[in-house]
Amino acid sequence: MRTAILIISWLIVAEGVLFLIWPGLLCTVLRFFRNSFWMYMLSLLRIALSILFLFGAAQSRVSIITGGFGVLLLIAGAAGLVMKQQMYNTIALWWQERRLITVRITAAFVMLTGAVLIYCT
Repeated sequence: MRTAILIISWLIVAEGVLFLIWPGLLCTVLRFFRNSFWMYMLSLLRIALSILFLFGAAQSRVSIITGGFGVLLLIAGAAGLVMKQQMYNTIALWWQERRLITVRITAAFVMLTGAVLIYCT
C-alpha cells in the first residue's frame, strides 16, 4: 500500500511540475472534464484514492498527514458527486479566467503537497 501511495504522490508532484511549466494546460484539462460523465468519474476516482490513503495511513511515517489527505479526497469526491453540472462549469470557468501567475502559484502548492506526501509515506 505504501508503494501505491508513493506512486500517486509522485504523480501529484509531476502534475504540479507540468502545470508550473505549462499553465495553459490547465484550461485544456478543465475543458475535457466539463463533461458530466468525466466529472463523475473523477469524483469516483477521488473516492477510490481516499480509501487507499485512509487504509495506507497506518503504514506511513506520519499517518495523520496521509490520513488527513485521504479525508480531504473523500470530501472532494463526495462533493463532486452531489455537485450540479452548472456549478462545476462555473468553477471551471473561474479557473480558466485566472492569470497565469495564479495557476503557477497553485501548481507550486500542488508540488509541495505531493512532496509532503512523499516524505510522510
